[in-house]
Amino acid sequence: MKTIIRCGGLLVAGLALALCPAGCPLSFEATLPANVDAALSVVLDKPDDFAQPASGSVTVTAGTVMAPLTGVVGCWGSFVAAIAGQGSLGQMDSYSVLQLRADGTFTTWDVENLGGFAAVVSGTSGHYEVEGDNRVRFTTEQRQYYDPVRKSFNTEEVNPPQVGESLATVDGNTLYLAGLDDQGAGQADYTQIYQRFECPQ
Repeated sequence: MKTIIRCGGLLVAGLALALCPAGCPLSFEATLPANVDAALSVVLDKPDDFAQPASGSVTVTAGTVMAPLTGVVGCWGSFVAAIAGQGSLGQMDSYSVLQLRADGTFTTWDVENLGGFAAVVSGTSGHYEVEGDNRVRFTTEQRQYYDPVRKSFNTEEVNPPQVGESLATVDGNTLYLAGLDDQGAGQADYTQIYQRFECPQ
């Protein structure tokens, strides 16, 4: 769910860097929205609590049945530290929030830290369905990304809505999600590992 919206956010962040005059105080913090979503703030404030395990240390395969997927309801956070040599825009720390509500709606927030120079903030929303005991289907109906130049969010409706399936495993307070290509017909890709936290009121 990240890839498409990240592209728009990166373009806006690049524009902000290009338009900033000499001495402009661009920084990760300065290019975050003034009112960050409360759930996202939890992950931004304590990223170590949500750190993705190092490559090779993941012992649970997404889709393995550990507990009923009714347990997915709640707030989940993930932090992925920058990888050395990653990308032409500098090292990118990645902060993610997934909120799954009992009414079947979801919201995601993703923040990329471009080497400390700028933040790329994006989000999606829509509906989700639990499929059997090891899959979740996401229907994305809206995307938005933060424009640090205008200091406002750009929102677009997804028409037709974008549908994607993920293999899912709930193991205590950990959620494993791995997206499937072609609405479940392909191989699972990278597994995102989230930690549960109490949703802010």
